[in-house]
Amino acid sequence: MEKRIRTSIIIAYIIIIYIICLAIPALAQTDNKEKEAGSLGTEQVNVVQDYKPTVIDAVKLNDNPTINDSTPLNPKLTYTFLNKKFNQNFELEPISAAKMKGEPLNKLYKSYVKIGLGNYSTPYAELFINNLRSKEYSIGTHLKHFSSAFKSKNLGYAGFSDDDAGVFAKYFLKDNTISAALDYNRNAVHYYGVDRLYSDTILDKSLTKQAYTNIGANINLLSQYHDSSKFNYEANIKFYNFSERGPATENNFFVAATLSKFVKTELFGGTISVDYYANKNSVTTFNDALISLAPFVKAAQQKWQATLGIKVTIESAEGRTHFFPNLHAKYNLIENILSAYLDIEGNTTRNSYKRLATENPFILSSLPLQNSNTPIAATLGVRGNISSEISFHIAGDYRSVKDLPLYVNYAQNTEQSRYTVIYDNANIANVHGELAYEKSDKFRLGGKIDYYQYFMENEEHAWHRPSLQLAISGKYNLQNKIWITADVFTINKQYAKISTIKKVVPTLVTESTTRELKGITDVNLGVEYLYNKRLSGFVRFNNIAAFRYYRYNNYPTQRFNLLAGITYSF
Repeated sequence: MEKRIRTSIIIAYIIIIYIICLAIPALAQTDNKEKEAGSLGTEQVNVVQDYKPTVIDAVKLNDNPTINDSTPLNPKLTYTFLNKKFNQNFELEPISAAKMKGEPLNKLYKSYVKIGLGNYSTPYAELFINNLRSKEYSIGTHLKHFSSAFKSKNLGYAGFSDDDAGVFAKYFLKDNTISAALDYNRNAVHYYGVDRLYSDTILDKSLTKQAYTNIGANINLLSQYHDSSKFNYEANIKFYNFSERGPATENNFFVAATLSKFVKTELFGGTISVDYYANKNSVTTFNDALISLAPFVKAAQQKWQATLGIKVTIESAEGRTHFFPNLHAKYNLIENILSAYLDIEGNTTRNSYKRLATENPFILSSLPLQNSNTPIAATLGVRGNISSEISFHIAGDYRSVKDLPLYVNYAQNTEQSRYTVIYDNANIANVHGELAYEKSDKFRLGGKIDYYQYFMENEEHAWHRPSLQLAISGKYNLQNKIWITADVFTINKQYAKISTIKKVVPTLVTESTTRELKGITDVNLGVEYLYNKRLSGFVRFNNIAAFRYYRYNNYPTQRFNLLAGITYSF
């Protein structure tokens, strides 16, 4: 019983202590509120209804949080590499070349013949024979005959004939090419140009005939090394014998050698040559040799190329030595479109009997032959393409020539049908222009013009040398069956010097007059019909306007003439 009472008392003490602990904070909070309220004192609250708690809607702040850091962070990054070697074994496998089926080569024929006939009893025949394609050699021959029985009114027989024959061969070695040729030419004319102001003679054609015969041969050796460390070379040997119906003959022997080698990017080289002439006519026998040495150096870059050199020439007969410039420069203003060039050079030219007779076949056989020297000739020009179809070339040239040959009538020839040569010093200015248009293989058109200004030292004019020369040519392919060609050739007026004998005793005295020769315009038209690849027919109309003009004084040319024929390949 007592234990139960003691237990109950202990529990009661514990409950009392627990109540006291709970009451102390509440009393403290009440005291604080009273202090904050001041003098509000106590207030009695009467509850008239049950308590209903409510929750006010929350308002969300939309501002994003930011950090204002006054000390920015600049991290410094460093990298390190691991040096590791990767070993691999890779073997290339050869790739077979692609096989392409190329276009078939055009069939070639070994021979080509062309024959025709025209008015004035004009036969024409030409033959070409050549081997077919070969990587080892090329060999062939060429034969030609062209003549006319033209008779000039009031002048006499004015016929002519040209005969050519030649063989040629070229052999291709690994590093060299050897070529050789043998030629025969015979050109016959008649001295029909009688001046009716001084003579009324009509000579028989057997008395006016002249024929020039030339036999020539040449051999050439040319190296083709692609290795720049090796010397490249070229050697030429030429010979000809030129003669007429009379006693005049000319033999020429020419030999030249060129040697060159690259040193780094420049090409160094030189040429040495000997040009020997032996002449004989009814008056005298004489010989002369031109010995030349021309060292040079060539350099080139992507936009330009230049040659610097000098040429030394010795005239053996005169005992004179000449030093000529040999300078050439080219600059590409626009790649593959426009380029400019400058040439400054000089040379000695042999006025050989063959050269003069080829230019004017009505000369005397006993001509005074001498050399012409050009101390300096300067040419400045531009070449370019306006488009893929149009190209042009414009150049200006100025040169000084000592002993320029001029053709004048021979005073002692009473018919005035023979020409001799006089020499005079001259400064010559020339403007040259070319324009070409090509539309595939269908249409081609080209033109060339030259204007000359002669400043003579002693003579009044540059005799038989026109100041303007113009040539235009075109070709049109009509459906691969008909070829139409046209040519226009024009030269302006020129002057001739007429020399006549005034008296013979006690000494020969001549007097000279000047004659103006009208300009020349020659229009030619040709048509060729291709029957097949081997056979065709052609017709050629020359001097369509039928002008009678004079290239040399007293020698009128043929008027309108026609030539028609066929061609055949086999």
